[in-house]
Amino acid sequence: MIFFSLFLKHSHRFYLFSLSGGKKYKSFIIFIDYKGLIRSEKSEYHLPQIQNGRIRALLRHAKKSVPFWREQKIENLKLENFPVTGKQEIKRDFKKFISTDTTPSDYLEDITSGTSGIPFSFLSDRRFLLRRSVMHKRGNSWAGFAEADKTFRVLRREIPGLEGLGTFYKFSDRDTLIKDKNNLYKILSSSDFVLYSFSSFVTYFAELAEKDNIVIPLKAVVSTGEKLSLFYKELCEKTFKCKVFDSYSMREFGRIAQECGEHNGMHINSEMFFIEIVGTNGEELEDGREGRIVITSFDNYVMPFIRYDTGDIGRIIREKCQCGRVLPRIFLSGRAGDNIQLGNGRKIHPSQLYKIFNRRFREIKQFQILQKTINDIVINIIPTERFRSEEKEKIRDEIVIELRQNIRIVVNTVDKLNLTSGGKIPVFISEIKEKN
Repeated sequence: MIFFSLFLKHSHRFYLFSLSGGKKYKSFIIFIDYKGLIRSEKSEYHLPQIQNGRIRALLRHAKKSVPFWREQKIENLKLENFPVTGKQEIKRDFKKFISTDTTPSDYLEDITSGTSGIPFSFLSDRRFLLRRSVMHKRGNSWAGFAEADKTFRVLRREIPGLEGLGTFYKFSDRDTLIKDKNNLYKILSSSDFVLYSFSSFVTYFAELAEKDNIVIPLKAVVSTGEKLSLFYKELCEKTFKCKVFDSYSMREFGRIAQECGEHNGMHINSEMFFIEIVGTNGEELEDGREGRIVITSFDNYVMPFIRYDTGDIGRIIREKCQCGRVLPRIFLSGRAGDNIQLGNGRKIHPSQLYKIFNRRFREIKQFQILQKTINDIVINIIPTERFRSEEKEKIRDEIVIELRQNIRIVVNTVDKLNLTSGGKIPVFISEIKEKN
């Protein structure tokens, strides 16, 4: 156990050789890293040691070699003394966030999907791309399946570091999926795959299979992006004969967190990330309180992400899970900028309305809230066959009560919802924000 802990704490040194090392060496590094993670996730003693060691190493490197952090007046190298940063700061001073010890062979340039409204490019440390496959393998183990080569990833773009691991299928749009559905039925029925994809693909594919009366036994479904509705979770479990697991991923980091078999929050990959929940002024909030999600990634020495504001809202609990893992669990609520603006100057987060739809999961497959003006909100609903037209008026009345303001609310039933360019289905869209 001590060896694995030392490896995780100082893994940046081992990964330095991963670019020049051969295939056997890389396989050995992945094996050792994975075994260390499996051991540390149930050790209350070793996890803090690993985190503290990796935080200290990262902060020393950033203060010494990264111009932006070198310019900050930080005397005591403690994480809380570093300011919170976000995409806007990185875009404005892009070159200052790059380590002066970096050469072009050290990094891979990538770009986010832009679903947050602020697309931006960033540099990934090539030495740590191997760790993406380790996190992938660990996520599969939490879903009860550890064979990473049995993963079937359906995404708009491949994840750097996972090339050649399992099977990658490019998801362009719904029409392409319909044309290629029979091919996918055949491939996925040929082996016990773990299906990893955006919730938009998972829901479309499950509906197609149900319509065609096709059952595809999978080992597990891991959904990323928006959280699957209760209706679609049940549909997937029936169609794919397996459990569905929510996960939290970002292009900048890979898989940050994922549910285990208890389905009570998503375990954070805490050996690779330190996550804080902060208030409006950047102050750290106590466990259980909801706030902005700020991430420090230990695995990018080329462009260190330190106290990086993700733009997401959530909360963390650190008590031991029933599964036996001591890794903290995170619960997501939505995007920080997603506020319903009301005429009296009030703002409320759309998540306050979710309960209205969630308790009707037998009648509503999926929903989307669109605020067109201060006084106009449109609710688009994909209904099940149980949905009755009189429910529209009930939903409207319940929203008015929740908002405590009588504004114009139109409830529509639709066949499909709006997608972002990244293939996600946002729960909330504000045209007010776009016009401003």
